[in-house]
Parts: sequence; C-alpha cells; structure tokens
Amino acid sequence: MATHRQDRAPHPRRASWTDPLTGLWNRRWLARCAPRAWGRSGGRYLAIMLFDADALSRVNDVHGYRAGDVCLVALGRALVRAVGEATDIVRLGGDEFLVLVRVGEARTAARIARAALAAVAAEPELRRRRLSASAGIALTRATRRPDWGTLIDRAYLALRRAKQAGGRCVRTRWA
Repeated sequence: MATHRQDRAPHPRRASWTDPLTGLWNRRWLARCAPRAWGRSGGRYLAIMLFDADALSRVNDVHGYRAGDVCLVALGRALVRAVGEATDIVRLGGDEFLVLVRVGEARTAARIARAALAAVAAEPELRRRRLSASAGIALTRATRRPDWGTLIDRAYLALRRAKQAGGRCVRTRWA
C-alpha cells in the first residue's frame, strides 16, 4: 500500500517504525522521529489532524475483522491520495490515523481535512461498507515549539466534537 513511508525512513530499523497492515508510519515513529521531521521549514502553522473511522466496529461485527482490515487499508490509501505522499501519515492504532502538516493559513488545514473526508467517502471499499470518517484538528503557530502531548490532546478533543456532531465532519481547536 503506502510503502513509500518505509522507503523514506532514514533508519535501518525502519520496519519497526511502520504499521504492518497499512505501510504507514506507526506510534513508534511518531514518538521518535516526528519532532525532527517537523523541524523542516515551510508554513506558518503546524497542524495535527486525527481521523477516525465512523462505525468500524459495525463492519467488524457484521463482516468480520478481515473486512475491517481491508477497510483500514482503504482508509489509509484514501488519506495518502488526499493529502499526498510528502505528508507524514501515522496509523496510531485501531481505526485512528494522524496526519502532520504545515500550512500557510489556518483555514487550509480544515480544507485539507475536508478533502481527506471526501476521499474516504469516494473510496469504493469504504462506500460499499457504508464507512465514513470524522476529523479533529489541532493548530499552533509554527514559530512556537510544539508540545506534542497538548497538540494531540487538542486534536482528540476536536475529533470528539466532530463525532458528537454526528460524524463525517471536521472540528478544529487551537493549541
């Protein structure tokens, strides 16, 4: 699937930094490499976007976990297609994905997230299973050194608000 993530990893242990199901970065990469990766230039704002599948448990319960895994791979593929291969995408675990982006304007992050949700909605396997996603965004100015814990917590709060609003939408919080 998204093996470009493995190919880009500069460390010999890159396999330990990728999710075996989707080929995307994993939590270990996020903890160890994301702070360095975010040191690169570009963009006035840093954004952490959390994407969560809406009702994946229903797919697992009705069609089995293999069908759920197929949906997770399709969700990862839709995110890569929507945000581009140059963007860092992490599968946190379960049905949660994290996208790290730098943007010139704060509203661009919401535009990217909406495009990703549209790509998820257009993915044939996800459409067939009636699976959608929700997104939460945490934003901070790029001039500040990011507090990763706070950013991720804020993105989770925004994601929870999106879920409470019925899903299939984007909510944003400032960190």
